[in-house]
Amino acid sequence: MKKGFTLVELLATITILGIIALLLVPTVVGTINGFREDAAEDQEKSIIAAAKLWVSDHRLQLPVVDDHSICVTIEELKKGYLEGDLRDPKTKKLISNQAGVEITKTGKTFTYQYTSSCSGSSTSEDEGRIQLELSSKNPTSSSFTVVAKATVQNDTIKGYRFSLNDGSWSPIQTSSTKVFTGLMRNKDYTVNVRAVATSGEVTEKSIVVKTSDIRVPTYQVKNNTDGTKTVTITYDDKKASNFIYEYSTNGGSSWSVVTGTKISRTFETDTTLVARVRDTGNENNTVTASALTLTDFITTYQVKHYLMKTDGKTYELKKTETFNAKINSSVTPKLMSYTGFTAPKTQTVTVKKGGATVVSYYYTRNQYQIKLNDNYMTNNLMTKSYDVNYWDSFYATSYKTSTVKNLDANSGKELRFTMSTNKDVRLGYGGVNAIPDNGRLTIGKTYTYSIVIKTTRPLKMQVGAEQQYIVPTVDVNTSWKKIIHTFVASERQDGFGYHTYIIYANSFSNPSQGGLNNDTFYVHSVELAEGNGPKVTNLTKYYGQSLPNPSARSGYTFVGWYTEPVGGTKVTYAQANQTYYAHWRYNG
Repeated sequence: MKKGFTLVELLATITILGIIALLLVPTVVGTINGFREDAAEDQEKSIIAAAKLWVSDHRLQLPVVDDHSICVTIEELKKGYLEGDLRDPKTKKLISNQAGVEITKTGKTFTYQYTSSCSGSSTSEDEGRIQLELSSKNPTSSSFTVVAKATVQNDTIKGYRFSLNDGSWSPIQTSSTKVFTGLMRNKDYTVNVRAVATSGEVTEKSIVVKTSDIRVPTYQVKNNTDGTKTVTITYDDKKASNFIYEYSTNGGSSWSVVTGTKISRTFETDTTLVARVRDTGNENNTVTASALTLTDFITTYQVKHYLMKTDGKTYELKKTETFNAKINSSVTPKLMSYTGFTAPKTQTVTVKKGGATVVSYYYTRNQYQIKLNDNYMTNNLMTKSYDVNYWDSFYATSYKTSTVKNLDANSGKELRFTMSTNKDVRLGYGGVNAIPDNGRLTIGKTYTYSIVIKTTRPLKMQVGAEQQYIVPTVDVNTSWKKIIHTFVASERQDGFGYHTYIIYANSFSNPSQGGLNNDTFYVHSVELAEGNGPKVTNLTKYYGQSLPNPSARSGYTFVGWYTEPVGGTKVTYAQANQTYYAHWRYNG
């Protein structure tokens, strides 16, 4: 069994394989070169196709004169039309970025020719004939200006076109500046600018410009001593021409314009204040500060109470009150109550700032119609009545007497008549009597008597002229009581020609109801005079006016005026429409 090739066999095999290889290599190489040529052709077609897409987006850069051309570079086409680096299919070397497609205007059409190197008509900024520089100026919150500066070799600049934030292009203009308005504040804007040469060549560049912001107005509040508030509104001290500074005092219903950059206003009522900066270039840019609410405008006011003096004409300040209230609010201060005065009507006033409001109330002094009763009988007919012996002895067995010290407010000696236990002795009278100093009264004349009396227990008593047809019955008790009665003298019923002054402590119809054992009468100041009684003076006096002293009384000292003939309250001035009684102190 053979294990392999012999040497001759091996050599023969190698020779045959070599001949076969010599026959096949030219064919394979040719095929490979053909593939490379096709790949290169396809690559050029792809580059031309990309150039056609570029033309659709850059028509303004195309030549406008026949037989003129531009060359769009690979570098330019890589900006969205070709991807990645390109290699020559034949050499495997990178294709230069300056290779590209030459675009030539022929009538109404354009021809496209691939070239390994673009000439002076290239769209590359590095190799283009147009040099374009951009700048901005005058930025505001709603506008700015873009300035273009273009130069071109062997040609002239026809004009410029502008586009904002990749928007539509403006018509071509000869001016190299463009003002953009109606913009939003504090925002970046991209402006694209095309410089167009007379030949039709176009160069494009962009610039980013930012609009300015608007400073929000600020408030400063000062509380004034008069209760008002002063607000200072401060705006940006660099006022743009497109700004209007404004404020509102009614929550934005209406606005006032501020000519400067600061304004101060003083307020005295509740107010809602709003400040703003209005951008006339774009109303949407208007900046408004937060509303400032002003309240608590508190000031003081005074209420003065004046009392009329006793002259009835002038007034003097009695009391001053100080209160707090809101400025411009309505207040109705309360009145005071003063004894002897009539209060005025209340006043409703509007409170002014700074404590300037003063309400004055004037209280008129009451005027009274008073009577001053001298409280004693002038020409008294019973001057000896204080003497026990002056009283009728016929009834001496029915009473016993004693005298005491002078009384506190009333004078003279106090007489005590204590009734007997023997009613037969009392003969049913139970009383005493006295004879006037002149012995008798004149028939038909008018007389007035008075007596101050009290008893050990309440009794009904008859006091007056004896055997008069009408002898008044009065209630007498344990307190001093002054009894005054006016009567016309008449004949006694028993025919006697004199009259006596009587005090009965009994009842004629039932003597047992009269004064009994140890019932005592206390008597002083028994008086009887012709006429209608004590002197009475009518006066008109203001409350508080001093009362005049009565005429001097012989043997007595004037103690003062009182509200009652006996007892009562001492007064020194008029206090009501009433009668005041003089009280006297006996000097004996």
